[in-house]
Amino acid sequence: MIEKKANIEALNSCGDTPFNIACFNGHLEIVSLLVQSKVNIETPDNNGWAPINSACEK
Repeated sequence: MIEKKANIEALNSCGDTPFNIACFNGHLEIVSLLVQSKVNIETPDNNGWAPINSACEK
């Protein structure tokens, strides 16, 4: 995605960004790549949950 210049802030039908999904599923390498690409780490999903909430739940 990053190499192809895709929108790394895009939302899916649940309001999740790639960063939200990577955090929720524990994909630390993807999380790191997205952070290095300056992704917004505070974008909440449709339920108002930010990625930090997912991290705290784990």
